[in-house]
Amino acid sequence: MTQERTVRELGGEIWGEIELARRDAEREGKKTFTVFDWTTPNLIAELVMGVLARHTGKRITNDADIPVDPLPVNQDIASR
Repeated sequence: MTQERTVRELGGEIWGEIELARRDAEREGKKTFTVFDWTTPNLIAELVMGVLARHTGKRITNDADIPVDPLPVNQDIASR
């Protein structure tokens, strides 16, 4: 069975990860992600969705030489 996700779904997942990282950093008193205002996650998600949309219909794979570690599934985001 092939799993399919839309560009907008992936963009929403990216937006959710940015927001969670920002909230966690804020709560922990870290500077990472806290410099963002409320519009920044939206702008980043729109940018990423535009890049993903360029590749609609293509199969995306991890790089064999320098793979990117996937983030763990966050249940708050996955349940949306």
